[in-house]
Amino acid sequence: MHLYHSTQGQDVHSLIFLIADQINHSTINDPQLQIEIAQLNYKAASKALNNSNFAAAYFYSTAAIKLLPPDHWERHYDLSRGIFLVQGNAAYTDGREEDATRALDMILLHGKSLKDKLDAYFLKISLVSWLLW
Repeated sequence: MHLYHSTQGQDVHSLIFLIADQINHSTINDPQLQIEIAQLNYKAASKALNNSNFAAAYFYSTAAIKLLPPDHWERHYDLSRGIFLVQGNAAYTDGREEDATRALDMILLHGKSLKDKLDAYFLKISLVSWLLW
């Protein structure tokens, strides 16, 4: 937590995995801090996905989801949508069909507009096509 607090407001791009890994081994009870750490894990998951490290992207997105409050779709919509999309992508490319389906279905269930759901629909179609082939 000390490393996280000492780097707040700075570009932690090169340290994001180290910071997230250290924090994910601790228990966080402060709801606001949980959201901040969920955002950190989302950034780590996105970076891992962009680096084609699908297992790590899945791990960090799962850590982020566990930190979200029960009403996260209402209070943290953009963050929730982003995390579940990264998890859907990571699970799909890592061969976790059921996990990908579950993550994408959450976006399709809670998405506010067709635009917000398009990426999930595209991935879901790709997943179904892959499973049928």
